[in-house]
Amino acid sequence: MAKPETNYRLSIEKRLPKELHHEKMANPWTGGCADSWYDGNKADIWVEWKWRAVLPKRPNTIIIPKWSSALQPDWLRDRYKNGRRVFVIVGSPTGGHIFFDPKGWELGVATKLWANLSRDYVAQWIVKATMRL
Repeated sequence: MAKPETNYRLSIEKRLPKELHHEKMANPWTGGCADSWYDGNKADIWVEWKWRAVLPKRPNTIIIPKWSSALQPDWLRDRYKNGRRVFVIVGSPTGGHIFFDPKGWELGVATKLWANLSRDYVAQWIVKATMRL
């Protein structure tokens, strides 16, 4: 049985056009690499996928992505500094949130500012970020 994070990612990817190349990254020799690479006819992006089963009830509670390894935020930050387009997308039962830069994914976001983006919205955002339509 797949993890909720995997199910969330797959539910987004099934909404992407066939022309948009995407790969699940798995490299046992390099720790911290982003989960997925999306390569369209306009640009490519790297995405680290996360899942949050429950959002805090208090509106000012800060939500920070939970890293499975200390290498993950380092890898993302280093690629960002090198000019790569890297993002962290956190899904939840109520909707997702996109972190656009290291400041966002390191400092987090208050519950009241959580975007609650639908899966369709996240998929369309990936398409717009990578493809000329």
